[in-house]
Amino acid sequence: MKYEKFGVVDHEHFTIELRPTTKCNYNCYYCTDLHINSNPVYDINQDAIVELVKSAKYNTKKPIHIYICGGEPTLYSKLESLVICLSQELTTPDYITIQTNLSKPLKWLKKFTHALKNNNLKIKLNCSYHNTQETNILGYIGKCLFLKSVSMLGVVSLAFNQRKDVVTDYEKMVEMIGEAYCEIVPLINASVDQDPKKGNNSDHDIDHINNLFKESELEPTGHFFRRTLPYTLGNVEDTVSRNEMWLTRRNNFMGYKCDVSKNKLYVDWDGNCYSCFNYQFAEKPPLFHISMTDKFDNYFSNINCIDCPFKTCFFDLEYLKTYQDKEIDMLPIDRKFNTNEHRSA
Repeated sequence: MKYEKFGVVDHEHFTIELRPTTKCNYNCYYCTDLHINSNPVYDINQDAIVELVKSAKYNTKKPIHIYICGGEPTLYSKLESLVICLSQELTTPDYITIQTNLSKPLKWLKKFTHALKNNNLKIKLNCSYHNTQETNILGYIGKCLFLKSVSMLGVVSLAFNQRKDVVTDYEKMVEMIGEAYCEIVPLINASVDQDPKKGNNSDHDIDHINNLFKESELEPTGHFFRRTLPYTLGNVEDTVSRNEMWLTRRNNFMGYKCDVSKNKLYVDWDGNCYSCFNYQFAEKPPLFHISMTDKFDNYFSNINCIDCPFKTCFFDLEYLKTYQDKEIDMLPIDRKFNTNEHRSA
């Protein structure tokens, strides 16, 4: 049976997810983003991104959350000036989150955070820990403790995988950094292509962790295992976890009306803007390019839900999806559509 409704009705912030580069210095087999190091790095037009933020803030009447991700965003040479530029346009309760693998040395981290600390705006660094990349855990914890000391530490996500035990590392981080800052997250490569043959069987990481632990045991370790996603099925209203949705492979909302576009916009490495994560990997034109500033107000003042054309929902599970008896043509997802070779025209 299909859910009548799934996800959260209201979101306090409008999120602008900004990916300044697809490049990454790691090569994690389970990477959801399937980083593409062959793509060039373009300088993001900071005036244009500021206009985008101002338009979203004015027209949606919501506070803004800017989420800067990758690839690995700290490889973007102008990250510091980009964050400073954006922070000058935002006010509380707006905030900025930077997702990083924390591979930069502590010296760089101190310089980077010092440049940002004079801003009154809330800026956090969410850190991804990947023990398959020969990461020195004590050095990593030292960087986290520094970020905590300057009130810039967000959540440290430890990537659970089949190859190396991350639970021991999690327990060590909880002891030294604090439970409130640490979580275990299984990352799933296969989601991007919708073809498990292209995903190095990393979707099996979900099966693997559930063979080792019960969900009730994992629930304290992170949001992925907590039953926070509401749904309606017949006369039943209940909640489910992301873990269970992936474990049962029920995260298919093709044909549903989805409100992700009302609460989020993806700005990709080449300036193309999309209403859903999956559109970055599908052969369909973007909503607009970041340089098309004259289109911003019209877009943000007339945002509509999308009719989901995808078989797999990954990052946007929390957004409200409503079942509709409507035939939708499926859009295949393939990482080649996120390459400079395909988009260069």
